Amino acid sequence: MNQYIVYILMDGGTPIEAYADEELAHHDCWLCNEAEKFSATPMPFWVQRMPINMDTYMELNEGRTPAPAEI
Repeated sequence: MNQYIVYILMDGGTPIEAYADEELAHHDCWLCNEAEKFSATPMPFWVQRMPINMDTYMELNEGRTPAPAEI
C-alpha cells in the first residue's frame, strides 16, 4: 500500500486532522492552542509528521484538505 507523508494535528494523544501542508497544520495548531487558553482544562495541541496510507488520511480529514504527495 502506498505511503504518504502528512502532518497530523493532535489533541493530546488523539489525532484530529491530517494535512498535506506543514505550514497549514502548524497554523491550525496555533489557532487551537490560542482557543484552549480559555478552557477550564486546557489540553495542548501539537503537530506530528508521519507516514500514513491514503485510507487513513481520508478517514482523518474527511476529504477536506488536498491529498498529500506520495513518498
